Amino acid sequence: MLTLILSEQNLSTSYKIDSDLSKDILKNINTIVLQDSNTTMIVNSFGSKSEAVFSKIIDVIAELKLESIKQVQEYFDDALAGKSFDIVILEQLKELLSTSDFDFEVIDSLEAAAGSVDIKDETTFVSGTSTQSDSKEYSFNERSFVSSSSPTASDSSASDDSSDSSTSADSPSSSFSSFSFGGIGGGTDLPTSPIPVVDENTNDNTPIVTVDVSGLEAGNVIDLIDTISGSDVIIGTYTVTGTETTPNAVVIPVSTDLSEGPHTLVTEVTNESGNAGDPSGEVSVYIDNTAPSETPVGTTDTNTADTTPTISVALPVDTDGNPTLEAGDVIEITDSEGNVIGNHVITQAEIDADPLLPIDVTVGVIDGVVDPSITLPTDGTTTVNVGFTDEAGNAGPTQAIDITTDNTAPSETPVITTDTNTNDTTPTISVALPVDTDGNPTLEAGDVIEITDSSGEVIGNHVLTQAEVNNSPATVDVTVGEIDGVVVDSVITLDPDAETTVNVGFIDEAGNAGPTQTIDITIDVTGETAPVPVVDENTNDITPEVTVDVSGLEA
Repeated sequence: MLTLILSEQNLSTSYKIDSDLSKDILKNINTIVLQDSNTTMIVNSFGSKSEAVFSKIIDVIAELKLESIKQVQEYFDDALAGKSFDIVILEQLKELLSTSDFDFEVIDSLEAAAGSVDIKDETTFVSGTSTQSDSKEYSFNERSFVSSSSPTASDSSASDDSSDSSTSADSPSSSFSSFSFGGIGGGTDLPTSPIPVVDENTNDNTPIVTVDVSGLEAGNVIDLIDTISGSDVIIGTYTVTGTETTPNAVVIPVSTDLSEGPHTLVTEVTNESGNAGDPSGEVSVYIDNTAPSETPVGTTDTNTADTTPTISVALPVDTDGNPTLEAGDVIEITDSEGNVIGNHVITQAEIDADPLLPIDVTVGVIDGVVDPSITLPTDGTTTVNVGFTDEAGNAGPTQAIDITTDNTAPSETPVITTDTNTNDTTPTISVALPVDTDGNPTLEAGDVIEITDSSGEVIGNHVLTQAEVNNSPATVDVTVGEIDGVVVDSVITLDPDAETTVNVGFIDEAGNAGPTQTIDITIDVTGETAPVPVVDENTNDITPEVTVDVSGLEA
């Protein structure tokens, strides 16, 4: 048999549920208690439809002759799930529940809390059994409640005046179970569970999870739940204090290591009365503890004047030529202490490119933003490491590259040892290599002797070899029209029959230019007109006198 228990003015009264039960007792009631021999159900409804909801519940129990809480709970669950019923009264109940503020809780065992009372929000419901056929009042913590097995309403005048905090001495032995809700006539709005915030990909098995508690009350308890494999596992708990300095980003400590792989997290908030709100929306997190296995192959100018050099990195591929990295993975440049001094986040377009192109990563550019504070030393050699890091933060092996930055230009001015008058439009200029006071060469292999015209255009050069440097002091020939060892004299020539000014200078391997020597080269490809000799036509002189007119010739 099902019993209805109502609480008014600190008294709890039980009623037999049948078709004759007056609905007047349901006026201004927000909470009812249903009980069978083993189970208790607490039902809440608030708002203008509360009386109608409770009346319909009583009608369903009476008309369908329900005898257990389990049967009632099944109908509630089906109604809340929107199931269609063939029975009209159940359809009516479903409609009421769908449009009202309604919730319920089932306590499976009455014996579990026997003898205990928990007073919260000034209301505690106490149910139990008694050998007396009439009502008997008991006093707990200076609050009065009625327990009765009588099918009729108990009269509060039957109460004992005892104010002791335990059962009165002359009362028979009884067992009690207590449960609490927000209070008759008060609100029991369930807390809203905040959606957790967490990185989607991480290598942290106890990731940082934050929630916004600004809409919760002090004392609310937030459970962080992992729904992995369909099982709800509480992996962290936080109790709201109401004094949080950053309520929109409160960290819920994760107390359980999450396994590698996908996880779905929700939160569920329980208020101080023990009422749990609905779970929050789901968020996904992938725990990734596997680092990339590939070592980068990066190329760059290892001698440069650029303190923010660019390294070109080839993307690795498998045996079928498919890229092994993914969009979101990162190419990182770190210094010898492990500090990130440059990176590039790989895009899907770069992964899909055909052919797969190298990716440039520049020192001082992090996440696409230039950081002017990050540079290599102006002069010196720096070891940098290039590696791949996946989206979760796992770092693979690195490639070490030594980069020499040089911003000191050669100080020597070239000494020219060549004829500045010639009929060759691609003349060769001989340049003496400079030495210090001890006779040692001051230039290095890889330095360049460069010839430029008056506009600064390179019209010839020569890259010094180690053999030439070792042969110091030496003279090296540089030819106009020959650049990087390739003759391009069909393109580059000096003007014939004219004087051309050229500049000769030394450039180090990093590109720093020293002072230049300016020379004027005269190109003369037009010969002089020879004068007609004058001599006697007939003479017996075997060495006749011959004269010419040199007045039109140059010295």
